[in-house]
Amino acid sequence: MKTDIRLVLNDHFATLKNAENDQLSKLDLMLFYLLPLAVAVGAGVKGVTLDEDTPIAVISFFGIFTALLLNFQVSVYSIFNRTVEISEEKIQRSIQLEKIVLRKKLIKEVNANVSYHVLISILSSFFAISNAALFDIGVIVSSFYIFVMSHFALGLLLIMKRSYVLFREEYL
Repeated sequence: MKTDIRLVLNDHFATLKNAENDQLSKLDLMLFYLLPLAVAVGAGVKGVTLDEDTPIAVISFFGIFTALLLNFQVSVYSIFNRTVEISEEKIQRSIQLEKIVLRKKLIKEVNANVSYHVLISILSSFFAISNAALFDIGVIVSSFYIFVMSHFALGLLLIMKRSYVLFREEYL
């Protein structure tokens, strides 16, 4: 099915595993999911309701970030396709091949994270469009927006850190 998102979700969650034991990282799950949930629930308990223009702002925000993230994927793809000259010297060759393997792994993780966040952007925009047309901004809808925006912002930090490492390696 062309709209099956399970691969994107599976690949994204695979990036949240501990390298040592290949288990989902409890710390990552707490940071990227429970922390935004706690913020959203806290806002809901306090009765926070967002402005009626929030859906429009959310649509604009996610529209811009969808375009930026897709553009970023193209940049990463160009790194992936770049040819690297491999040394004939055995030790140098071994070091280069190890760097290539690590770079490919990091590119795969960045791609999974970016794809996941594009998916979040699309779904959140769709929700915001529906919300603008059908619902009032109450506490529950406000809490949902707070969760999604917090989750997205933390995910951008993850992407930023991984892309920094990826691009840093390109310039060393």
